[in-house]
Amino acid sequence: VTHVRPDLADQLVAQRWQELEQNPASIVAAYCLGCVLNLAKVPNSKKVQHVLNLLLDVEQDFTGVKAKAKEIFEGPQGEKAWNKIMAD
Repeated sequence: VTHVRPDLADQLVAQRWQELEQNPASIVAAYCLGCVLNLAKVPNSKKVQHVLNLLLDVEQDFTGVKAKAKEIFEGPQGEKAWNKIMAD
């Protein structure tokens, strides 16, 4: 949603935080990486975590995540990766 409708993404994030503020949990867990990144941009007392990081007890570090994702699809290896994803 963020790339296609950033206005809608912002609206959804604001709505989710209104709902989450009513919950006593100290951690917000999400599976969608876009949701994790968008929710984490809002200053809040709750920690936003990807569920796999919680389940696997992996330190969460999304520093440079956009650059890392871009690298996956660059050059000949990137074309192979894209073709693998798009294969039936």
